[in-house]
Amino acid sequence: VLSSSMVEQVETLENEINIQNSQLEAKDKEIERLKVVANLKDIEKKIYNVAINSELTHEQAILVVAISKHETGNWTSTLYKNNNNFGGIYNSSAKNFYSYESNAKGLESFVNLLKNNYFGKGLNTIEEIGSKYCPVGAENDPSGVNKHWVPKVTEYYNNYLNVK
Repeated sequence: VLSSSMVEQVETLENEINIQNSQLEAKDKEIERLKVVANLKDIEKKIYNVAINSELTHEQAILVVAISKHETGNWTSTLYKNNNNFGGIYNSSAKNFYSYESNAKGLESFVNLLKNNYFGKGLNTIEEIGSKYCPVGAENDPSGVNKHWVPKVTEYYNNYLNVK
């Protein structure tokens, strides 16, 4: 039979072990995050850092990078190079794509768009975002390429997070 003081000691030790396990899990998660970030190219790190500095989570920031990669054709599109448009952002009222005066302004606008109009409105999955961001059958998608958006963004996102 355990005395009440022995029971308290056991409970205290269990609590300490649980705290240490939680701390180890947090450290493991941070190590995985750092591995992902370490393997990003410079442009990807730049996008990631702006997203993190805008108070997005690691997963949201990686999704922002994946969306930009897809929307810009791996940062090779004319829209990205000439208009600093990081996300194929379309102005539906003017019926043309946005052009930004600088790379920094274009990136900030892209991150803020996703933060405020998607993540901030509870759209967190690639499918939820894709249905609004790049809907299949949209007026500005006459050749039907929007159907590739969800699968490609998902592929990029998973590739980033599966870095070992």
